[in-house]
Amino acid sequence: MSKTIQGFREKDYGMFIDLTDAMSSVSVDRKTGNLVLQEGAGQDRFNGALITPDFCHGFTLSAIPEGIWVVTLRYGDHKSHVLGSTDDEAGALQWLKKAWDVIRSKQSTGQSTEIIFHHAKSLSSAGFPTETPHAGLPLAAH
Repeated sequence: MSKTIQGFREKDYGMFIDLTDAMSSVSVDRKTGNLVLQEGAGQDRFNGALITPDFCHGFTLSAIPEGIWVVTLRYGDHKSHVLGSTDDEAGALQWLKKAWDVIRSKQSTGQSTEIIFHHAKSLSSAGFPTETPHAGLPLAAH
């Protein structure tokens, strides 16, 4: 079962990614910075997974053909987990930057301050060279 992102939402208390078949499948608690995964049934889906800020190492936004972007969580000891895919590059980037700011502000250890893009050919409108195969967007340190 594919994990297609329906949308990105924000509330006063948290930030959410909704899959087409699982609302609030990913949430970031603004108070604690904890990331909770409730992705529903299926292969490569986590349910009830809690990732604390110190074990969250960032996100990856990767371009695949036909204008689709894959959002991946980086966590633990060099692990990654695909959160879903979307055609909303701007919405994904905006949500990831804000979510990372929340998570980063709650970390007790220093972590990377980048969201990583892979094969970001269409990011030239955001100021990245079109020929750059891997580009990072520095975020403000807290």
